Amino acid sequence: MFPTLTRPTRLLLSIALLLAFAAGMAAAIVAVVDACDGRLISWLDDAYIHMAMARALAEHSVYGLTPREFASASSSPLWVLALSIAYAVFGAGEGVAFVLNILAAIGLLLVAAEQLSRPADTAVTLVNAARGTRWQTVGGAWRVGWAITGAVALMLATAPITLVLGAMEHVAHAALMLIAVDAVARRLSDTDELVDGLVLYFALFALPLVRYESLWLGALAVLGGLIARQWLFAIAALLVTAAGPYLFGAISMTEGWWMLPTPILVKTGLGDLLTQGSPWVLAKFLLWYPVKRLVVYVPLLAALMAVSAIVLLWVAVRDRQIIKRAWWIALALSLVGAWIHATFGHFGWGGRYEGYLLALFSVNLAVAMAHLEPPPRAITVRGAILGLVVATIGSGLLAHRGVVMHRDPGLAAATVWQRDFWPAQFVEETRPDDSVMAMNIGALMWRAAPALTDILALGDKEVAALVLARRLDNDAVRDLAKRRDVKLAILFDGYYAEWVGGPPPFTRIAIGRPVAEPEAAFSIYVVDPADAERTAAELRKFAAAYPNRVRLEFEAGR
Repeated sequence: MFPTLTRPTRLLLSIALLLAFAAGMAAAIVAVVDACDGRLISWLDDAYIHMAMARALAEHSVYGLTPREFASASSSPLWVLALSIAYAVFGAGEGVAFVLNILAAIGLLLVAAEQLSRPADTAVTLVNAARGTRWQTVGGAWRVGWAITGAVALMLATAPITLVLGAMEHVAHAALMLIAVDAVARRLSDTDELVDGLVLYFALFALPLVRYESLWLGALAVLGGLIARQWLFAIAALLVTAAGPYLFGAISMTEGWWMLPTPILVKTGLGDLLTQGSPWVLAKFLLWYPVKRLVVYVPLLAALMAVSAIVLLWVAVRDRQIIKRAWWIALALSLVGAWIHATFGHFGWGGRYEGYLLALFSVNLAVAMAHLEPPPRAITVRGAILGLVVATIGSGLLAHRGVVMHRDPGLAAATVWQRDFWPAQFVEETRPDDSVMAMNIGALMWRAAPALTDILALGDKEVAALVLARRLDNDAVRDLAKRRDVKLAILFDGYYAEWVGGPPPFTRIAIGRPVAEPEAAFSIYVVDPADAERTAAELRKFAAAYPNRVRLEFEAGR
């Protein structure tokens, strides 16, 4: 996929990005290890869901949280498969996910440097232009400046260092999406640009299996192929994009689950749309949700989308033919895809869901701006003021995003270490054979793997069915606990009240407050009040062995 031209800008940009990444990664790892008693811990409990599933797949050929049964608990089947292959070769360890993420981040930075350096290239010759070189541009300070701007935006907005520490699939997703959007844009452009078909179709196949929201690119590729009258490409894009989700869905349905992974149904709001179907729900889902999510949760992305829309409209008005160039198509794909994601996808949760979109705009908007004519030397006062305002707002939003994404990685990881691993270790050491109800299940299943009732429904089909039918209440929880002989429950009281309604119908023993983040408290309950004294005694003994992790506040009389 990479051109054969010698590109000094790409080389320098690649070196700069890799050096910045290496320095930041080293500092972040030191902070996390120091905060987590010498261990490298993900700041996301969800990472350990994937690890537990990959271990079960590698060691027992079962796609599930445990070897006991199938569970469609991940919206990234390909990441689980990649982890399981690595586990089969190197052994099941937490460090494998971090190593894979570092490799994915290096790939992301190299791909971004290659794409950003295209408009900054000074080595384009007439021979290369005659061959249809992808960007056919010459260099200059204007384009070099935009390449650097895109690289800085990528590091701050996408935050690959932070995403690597999350130990999930998001870095690989961002890298693969950059490659795929570039390949689709070149395929749909009006120039005779050579596209590596293997790269194009592999990316379209793999993307939905890495993150299901990536289906939007396949849909837009099909639509673009139809508009451009590239009939074979449209058919091929449709078949390749649908193949992965259809194959996984067929396997899931043979196991008695749904076509879509459970997290998509219960976390994105798509389940509401599918089960309710009222005009009000539909209008709210398609119109209000995307605006709210963009403006409230990711203002930087909203600003980038607004600028992209203005630039595309301006270019289209000036010259309808030039809009068919690959860089404008790539920017248009990013813009429409971001809106589709805002409608059907998710934002927040540490900024990881929107990371790939910010990577797309960091690269594609910078490339597009580099292809605009530089402003004349004599700039009017009004133009200068407008440019200064736009630059101030943009840099302020970017700086805010960078601070939010990079502040205190040790604290975030230590919270997971104390809030999620501490109770998981308690279950492993004191109640290994008990049936447990929990809300955060990643570290619990990775460390202890008890018989589980997942009240958040990610890995529990019965609970997911109750959520989708809007029948998950305290009566249903009580019935589940009785039928499954649940002994222990590890819950977040506030989230439980929001998710289920009211306080849990069990006997609370204690509230655990992580030393790193006391507000991230969890409660430990027993279902049978007769177990209260024994559990309290076990908790006191266990806590004494780990005095600097969790502060327990026992209920009166315990």
